This record gives sequence, C-alpha cells and structure tokens, in this order.
Amino acid sequence: PIPRAPQLSTDDVTLALHLAEGSIGRALELAEDGGIELFREVRDLIAKLPRLDLIELHRLGDKAARDNTGDTLKSLGEMIDWLVLRLTRSAARIEQGTWAAVPQQSAASLDRWIEVWDKTRRLFGEAESLNLDRKQVVLETFLAIEEAARS
Repeated sequence: PIPRAPQLSTDDVTLALHLAEGSIGRALELAEDGGIELFREVRDLIAKLPRLDLIELHRLGDKAARDNTGDTLKSLGEMIDWLVLRLTRSAARIEQGTWAAVPQQSAASLDRWIEVWDKTRRLFGEAESLNLDRKQVVLETFLAIEEAARS
C-alpha cells in the first residue's frame, strides 16, 4: 500500500516547501518526521534574539539528547544551518522579507554571522563522528547565535 501523506494546513505546506527549497520529497519527509514542528521550535527560539529563552533551549537540547537515532540532531543541524545562512544573507543585505525578519533586529556584522555559520556547521558535522554530547552541541550552537545577535 501507498503511505498516506499527513494532513497539513496551507501554512504547513508553504513552510515545508520553503524549508525543502522546493523539493517535494524533502517537504513530505519534513512533514512525516515532525520537522515542521521542530523548525517552529527553532524559529521561536531565534525570534527571541538577542536574548534566548534558556528553558526552551534546554528543552530542545533534551529532545536532541533523548533521540538515540540521531535524527533529531541531524534535522536540527539542517534547520539551524538554513536559518543561520539566512541571518548571514540578511547581514549581507542579500535576503530580506519574512524569512529574514529576525536578523534585521541584529547589529551583527557579516563577518560575525559567517563565523557563527562556520561554527554551527562544524559542531553538527563533528557531533556524530566524535560522539559529542547532543545537548551540548545544541546549547553551544544557540549560545553562539545569541552572542552574534547581541554584538
């Protein structure tokens, strides 16, 4: 039998397609694996910059730590990469609009956002190969983003 796609609102479909950069297969994967809700958690944390909600941050870190498959951490890495890239593009004045609304509140320089993007990619890339503590990877990543947003 053919698996049924989850019932999605118009907003969920739009978000999934945007996150998947137009890839229908990836959008369905995000919808089926809880990626849309996970992205909203990440987005809600980022939206509170320049001050993070530490309780929510720890909750997200715990979620990544509890997932023995590593899928949550992998998805978080992709979503954070996606968001930090948009923060960087906004700092460079390449991207504007609703997807780049948060960075417009930040005074961080382009160089600073590039550093954060590099650090987050490295942290998530090394998390599995070096068996790093998943929660610590999430905390360090968001604290680097917060520090950049404050600068």
